[in-house]
Formats: sequence, C-alpha cells, structure tokens
Amino acid sequence: PAKMIPVVITLSGIMPEKKVNEVTREERGRLMDLLKGMKMTVTGTRGFAEAIITQGGVNVKEVNPSNMESKLINGLYFAGEILDLDAVIYRLHGPPDAWRESLQRRIMKEKEKRTNELSDSNRRACGSR
Repeated sequence: PAKMIPVVITLSGIMPEKKVNEVTREERGRLMDLLKGMKMTVTGTRGFAEAIITQGGVNVKEVNPSNMESKLINGLYFAGEILDLDAVIYRLHGPPDAWRESLQRRIMKEKEKRTNELSDSNRRACGSR
C-alpha cells in the first residue's frame, strides 16, 4: 500500500530524496532484509465492499485460462493469486475452486486423449480398425 512507502523508506535508512539508481548495494541489501523480515499484525478489515483481489502480477493475456499454463513458457503454470486481476473476491466458490476444476478437467482430457491414442496404436498394431 502507498501508505507503507514512507514507513519502509524511513526504516531502511535510505534517504528519501535519493534516486533509485543511486541506492547502493548495501542499502538494497538492508531494504531486502527489512522487507523479508517485516512482521505485521492484521487489526481488522474494511469489509466486503472493499474486498478486491490485489492488483499486479502476471498479465492474464499471457496465461491459458483452460489450464493456467503460461503462453510464453511451456510447462510453467500459475495459481490464480499471482495473476493481475482487479475484481471482487468471490465468496464460498471463488476463483480457486474454478481454477482447480479447470485443471482437473484438463487432466482428465489429457488422460482420455492418451488412452485413445494408445487404443488407436494397439488397433493398428493388431491390424484391425
């Protein structure tokens, strides 16, 4: 959140007016240690009206929605939480259920396809159709 920026900058010890390309390796290391080790306590929520999926992440245009595989890198699959979405969070049966069901359907289709390919291959090997 934007409100965290001045807090993190102050805690990091990096001068706020310093340009990014002027931040030293040591300062970047301190900043990373700070961010990785930062503990926060949730003290409440702002209600359902403001419940949205966090913006930012992998562009949805780069992901095959039927199996959540990257369109850019074969074999790389994503969980919904990493996608760049901006929407109301579903209750009860939300995106995780939909993605899991989509993936399960995809797996079943692949198994069925392989079974059919093996059956066709066996029929050809036996000389029957």
